[in-house]
Amino acid sequence: RLLEGVADLAGLAIGNAERLRLELARTSELQAHADRMAELEKVKSDFLKVASHELRGPLAILKGYVSMLSDGSLPIDGPATPKVYAVITDKLQEVSELVEQMLETARLEDSRLQLRLDREDLLEVLQEAVERGRPLEGDTHRIEVDPGPEPVTVDDDRRRMLTILANLLQNAIQDSPAGGPGG
Repeated sequence: RLLEGVADLAGLAIGNAERLRLELARTSELQAHADRMAELEKVKSDFLKVASHELRGPLAILKGYVSMLSDGSLPIDGPATPKVYAVITDKLQEVSELVEQMLETARLEDSRLQLRLDREDLLEVLQEAVERGRPLEGDTHRIEVDPGPEPVTVDDDRRRMLTILANLLQNAIQDSPAGGPGG
């Protein structure tokens, strides 16, 4: 009887130890999940900060021009009007592209991003990106394209390639305030 009692107690101890091991494993899984969720929240917060910063620039320019046009300090039929409209159009396109990039990021996370690949000459895409960047040139910058001797054909998603090239051109202009070739 004494041995049966000891065996029962040992069985209870082993059962309790197993339950404790399972609880510790579950706690560890929950902690790892909480850590992953905290990291995702930080990434999301960082993304929102970057997105809001990127949107703030073009929106401030748009707001400034609209304010100047509405209060009459920039005449609607003045000599600078075509350039102003070009900048406004460019900034609206920039905001639109930023919003589209955010939507594409969400699609990428949901595994719904689809590329529309077509074979085309990269020079044609580059020239279109350059034309979109013309309003950014200003007095100290001039965008030039020096094509190679042979065409470069690529399989690309034209819209996405235009976004990439336009971003590169914009960064080059912003990061070379003195202008000139190579900055």
